[in-house]
Amino acid sequence: MSDRFDYDGQNEVTHKSPSIWSAAALVLAFGSFFYLINNQLVFLPILAVLFAVIALIRISTTDRLSGTWLAISALFLGTFVFTASVTYQYIHHQYLVGIAQKHARTWLQMVQDGEIYKTHQLTYAYNERRDIAENLEEYYARTTPPQFGEEERAIYLELDHYTTVEPEFTIRNDGMECELIDEGLVYHSKRNKREDFSLQYRLKRADKSLGDRIFNIQLRRTTHYPPIGQQWNVSALENMNPPIERKLPRIEAPK
Repeated sequence: MSDRFDYDGQNEVTHKSPSIWSAAALVLAFGSFFYLINNQLVFLPILAVLFAVIALIRISTTDRLSGTWLAISALFLGTFVFTASVTYQYIHHQYLVGIAQKHARTWLQMVQDGEIYKTHQLTYAYNERRDIAENLEEYYARTTPPQFGEEERAIYLELDHYTTVEPEFTIRNDGMECELIDEGLVYHSKRNKREDFSLQYRLKRADKSLGDRIFNIQLRRTTHYPPIGQQWNVSALENMNPPIERKLPRIEAPK
């Protein structure tokens, strides 16, 4: 007896096509792993989740599309990558803020201790500083301008100005009798190979009748090629209360 094929609707087979939205969502979900190393690709996990939701809606409203599990997988993967990346970036950011605060405290401690040469050198980018083994006292003791070429800074003039600018001058004069209070991060900016962390401090003077002074210290984190890697320097200080404009002299090459 041969098999029967009845056209009564019960044995009808419906051909289902794979959902393009599901496939696209899964591709974007796998591509969203690049967001873990480059936060400018945040659109990848977001699009993966969006496409997965659209796929599930379209599949649920028709019986001619397949790909439910693809869409669910893409939805889970995109959400996981986005959440993990945001969490990691937050933790990493807080870690870097902690390093910036540590460097700021170290630098301010050196200013309080009366260190002039080392604190001045730490205001330069890493590749512009003097060698760590060099005798800074001899270097800064030069009384004549250097030959322009390898060294283009008239260092004795720049140091003379540096020793009189605020708030270093006040902190150095008050020494350990003044109190420096960390009031936290003011702003953070990031650009190609450079990050700036601006921290606010309150300076309580040794003479309490003079009132507090508020200033910002900016720590810069610069990316260098290996083996140097990441390096920090004190890139700027700004008096907020009272406001004082800081200007370093511009040393021109002799004509």
